[in-house]
Amino acid sequence: GLGIGLALWQSLLALYVVLPALVWVLGTTRGRWREVLPVTLGGAMLGAAPAIGFQITHGLALLGDDQPPSSFVGRLDALVDNVLGIWLGFAQAGGAATFSWWSPRLVVALAVCGLAIGALVRRRGMMALVALRTGDRRPIDLVLAILIVAPVLYAASPYAWYSGEPRYLFTLYPFLAVALAGLARGGPRVAVAVAAVLVAGGSALTATTAVRVHQQGCAGGPVSQGGLVLPDDLPGVVEVLAQEGVTSVYADYWLAYQLQFAAGDRLSVAPYATSRFPNLTAAVARDRHPTYAAVRGPGADQLAAALDARGATSTRREVGSISVFVGLSTRQTPADLGVVPNGAPAPAQYATLHCR
Repeated sequence: GLGIGLALWQSLLALYVVLPALVWVLGTTRGRWREVLPVTLGGAMLGAAPAIGFQITHGLALLGDDQPPSSFVGRLDALVDNVLGIWLGFAQAGGAATFSWWSPRLVVALAVCGLAIGALVRRRGMMALVALRTGDRRPIDLVLAILIVAPVLYAASPYAWYSGEPRYLFTLYPFLAVALAGLARGGPRVAVAVAAVLVAGGSALTATTAVRVHQQGCAGGPVSQGGLVLPDDLPGVVEVLAQEGVTSVYADYWLAYQLQFAAGDRLSVAPYATSRFPNLTAAVARDRHPTYAAVRGPGADQLAAALDARGATSTRREVGSISVFVGLSTRQTPADLGVVPNGAPAPAQYATLHCR
């Protein structure tokens, strides 16, 4: 129970593991549920106590913000069509094949077939697991159950609408490794086949990484309202704001938290919307003299026009790729200015930050 609570505090993606594991535990403790379950539940609440306290304090923030409309079937289709190919290392971000002569979809189809064969071979153990029996089940059955249940849980989440990267599958990598290791114990021929799969997968991942770096640079960065966020410029922004006596800043979502990271506790930075840290947003809201920062380009120009329209005077200072507006004559919130908030990005909003 403590392990479950700690896992869910760490990441809700632990549900991929927790739900099948609970079925395993129910089978193990069959006939003793009354004595085991209360203790398990207590341990889980203890492990997840920080997360529970956060929910109580901030009003079920677990539910998060509204996501773009999508359907269970659509998210499942995107998982099979794009995300799994990237997760397996045979496709680039967005699902595009690295080379024209291999098909990520074929690789995904073979992986699904492999999982189906594994479940068929272990069908008696899988049935025992579902029926809460212990006789025929083996640990590998739990691993197979995790890999089978995960796509259903993935597609059930409205956050899985974004298919540009496998951000909600990272929890499964250890179980892919364990499944392959378990398969390799099936005899010399099977071990050779598993070794071939690992060599092919490692080679594909290396090639995909090399091609992506060659084509697009060594790192990615998000577009913040029409301009690239260049992290190297952020320490200079912090210094300028500190010299101006600024302690609170509003910024676009993709700039706000990078600026907060660079500032440490010298500034409180709040995004226009989609707040991940309510205490920081509340601190900026309380400040009578917050200011604004924006990436030079459309975002900064939009802010300047909005301030002018409200009759608020300020001094615009350029720090590398970032514009800061200091000395605001009146307090202006993002709602006052009608600034368009940046929520979750569409894939087209991503661009590349090349090496310097």
